[in-house]
Amino acid sequence: MKTDLGVVDINNGVVGKVVETSGNYAAIMSLLHKDSKVSAMLFKSPEVVGTVSWDGKVPNIVQLSGIPRSIKVVAGDSVITSGLTGTYPTGYLIGRVQEAIPEKSSNN
Repeated sequence: MKTDLGVVDINNGVVGKVVETSGNYAAIMSLLHKDSKVSAMLFKSPEVVGTVSWDGKVPNIVQLSGIPRSIKVVAGDSVITSGLTGTYPTGYLIGRVQEAIPEKSSNN
């Protein structure tokens, strides 16, 4: 066990990452932590990468940002890890899109 390793559940869903270890324990930072950021993509559009983060409000909703408006995002789309950061391999489920809301100040 070492820091920055990704932690997944029994169904290969993203849980968090290892932030501290010792001989007898490991501390895990949950995906539901304001400092947590995960490189992610839509399963149907693996050429476009964004970032999943949590705003600290609702514990079962995270945000995927950085996806261009040209990519059609619809409810039910799967959001998976991109594999770009090395914390998680490509393809681990983060969640499913509940709603797509365009960012006001960008083309994302």
